[in-house]
Amino acid sequence: MSSGSLGQNLDADLEESQMLDGIQEYGQGEESDTDKVTKSFGIMKVDPDNKKTFYIGEAHWAALLNDISEVRNYFQTHKKQYEEQMQKVAKTRKGTTADSGPALLFGATKPPSREEIMSQIPSRYTCDTLIARYFNTFDPATHILHGPTFQKQYNIHWQDPSQTSIVWIAMLFAMMRLAMLSWARDGDEPPEFQGKCTDLVTLYRTQMAHCLILADYTKPHNYLIETLIFHLHGEYTSNRDAESSVWVLVGMIARLAMRMGYHRDSKYFPNITPFQGEMRRRIWTFVRQSDLLFSFQIALPSMIRLGDSDTELPRNIYDDEFDEDCTSLPPARPPSEATPVSYMIAKARLAFGFGRVMEEVNGVTRKPYDEILKIDRGLRDIYTSIPEHLRLRPMSEQTLAPISLIMARFSLASVYHKSLCVLHRRFLKAAKTNARYLHSRRTCLDSAMTLLSFQDIQYRETGDRGRMRSLRNYVHSLTTHDFLLAATILCTDLYHNREGADDADTPSTSISGGSGSRGSVSVDQPYGPHIEQRKEDLFRALERSRDIWREQKDMSMEAFKASEVLDVLLQKLRQPYSKSPAPVQAQQYPFPSSSGNGSIDEQNAAMTLGLLSSGGVSPNPQTQNVNQQQGNMGGGLESYFANSMGQDQPFGGIFGAQSATNAPNSFSGILTDFGGQMNLDWVSQGSFPCG
Repeated sequence: MSSGSLGQNLDADLEESQMLDGIQEYGQGEESDTDKVTKSFGIMKVDPDNKKTFYIGEAHWAALLNDISEVRNYFQTHKKQYEEQMQKVAKTRKGTTADSGPALLFGATKPPSREEIMSQIPSRYTCDTLIARYFNTFDPATHILHGPTFQKQYNIHWQDPSQTSIVWIAMLFAMMRLAMLSWARDGDEPPEFQGKCTDLVTLYRTQMAHCLILADYTKPHNYLIETLIFHLHGEYTSNRDAESSVWVLVGMIARLAMRMGYHRDSKYFPNITPFQGEMRRRIWTFVRQSDLLFSFQIALPSMIRLGDSDTELPRNIYDDEFDEDCTSLPPARPPSEATPVSYMIAKARLAFGFGRVMEEVNGVTRKPYDEILKIDRGLRDIYTSIPEHLRLRPMSEQTLAPISLIMARFSLASVYHKSLCVLHRRFLKAAKTNARYLHSRRTCLDSAMTLLSFQDIQYRETGDRGRMRSLRNYVHSLTTHDFLLAATILCTDLYHNREGADDADTPSTSISGGSGSRGSVSVDQPYGPHIEQRKEDLFRALERSRDIWREQKDMSMEAFKASEVLDVLLQKLRQPYSKSPAPVQAQQYPFPSSSGNGSIDEQNAAMTLGLLSSGGVSPNPQTQNVNQQQGNMGGGLESYFANSMGQDQPFGGIFGAQSATNAPNSFSGILTDFGGQMNLDWVSQGSFPCG
């Protein structure tokens, strides 16, 4: 990354921080009903002078801290330290491969001629080395190239480079960049590339952008989407922090792909060959996953709705089983049989289930709790259907597994537990006064603890003697965001449990070994009903997460933010609780309840537990072996996919639920239980669209 681009990034961050400084009073003092309705949609910061707006959706981990005053005020009083840390991180990252922002959108001017671009292609020997490296190290989630076909095209290119499409040349540069990035991460580059990886990464990135601009990448070109996907992959794996420019790039890819018809399955169009149709399915599958995961990262609705596409998942087949001349595709191998595309299929199923969760979270209306339970059962059915070879297991049982397979297993499990966290998070507070929502609280806390255990395992295993030490630098923003979400959920529940506990019903104990304090759970007892973890287990998980973030803070602003926030919260939560003179009444999720006096609704609780039992939901799914088969409801996984809003679409209507975007607009049931407004200076760098 050039110092110039880094400086621009830092200047933008400081400018946004100053913008937010002037409007910190927003949300302080007493709120009107209108304020609460507005905040239920998220947090909107407005700079009236510069006409800038800054929005954070309620699904983001930062929004969960909205009503905790200690976090709201911390970065306001530590602004100087924040700016000094930004300068420190900038200095540390200077000269690394973490180049800033897509060159396609921000870094390119008038491109050079085709002849000048072609002169930057290295020798055949060097290209062979780089392409071999790419195919030996590529992420299985990006298995969008047909190996034998690419090899044929590669050989034809060297016979007469002047006849090669400029977009195919762009794809070649993008692949060579990914190869260089892998050497830069692993530190195992050949002698001829030592000390040159950073410069060559920048060179290949720039030349790829020149190729696409010369071709006008807004027009439909063959290999265009593949090239942009490789570019996207290089962008987000080069940086530990979230970049809004990556999300913008995903949107551009999705729109270009839709313009080229990738969102429609090729079986309806006879002029698309079976080979082309299958490769288009792989590409669209990756695009949809990226849209869902990166949109959630910045807490905005995905750009591709569930009903916008009828493209099927790719088949579980090997590349050498079909080619450009085939007249029909071979039958799919069983899901239990491992192929290079197995991981993409499994992750797509989980990601599309997560998309159903996203529509519920981002929708302007709230659905009944029974619908939440239906989505929950659908997620569990999908996770149960994951092939055995992709199931996560203890590290002691993976001593012979390839590193890429281990990471694939972690990735699938992370998407699943993230989905459960997001689906059930809003019921954490309501579960304290209504047993109907105990399942949500237990599920949410279990999944959050599991995600933090993944953070601990991956940190230890990437150490000097760890099983995954070669992936020490392979930490990207999607992974860190999951861990931040999990830590925030635990902190939020501990905070509300501490502030809202009933003194008459809660034992008086001390967490830290001092005098007893009200509103605490004994360290020797479970943290809550049907929850096996103790309160101290949650604290230890959070403290471990904070320590890991501290170790990484000089390479990542999000790591710095996380370590500072967790420090503030842990200090607050460890202090003896003193009830305020006028406690604010907790707001509950506005679902119907037959009891109006605040007592537990026994009938609702019994109905909920009955539904869970019929759906095969475990009383404590986190403690079960991941290999245990769970039941399903209404025919299981395929029945959810079959009911597709009246259309024969495999993922158009997952779980048979209407899209939230098509639901009637109503203000009933959209108020959240977060009433305060927080100062978000500290989340400006790399977390949201404006930063």
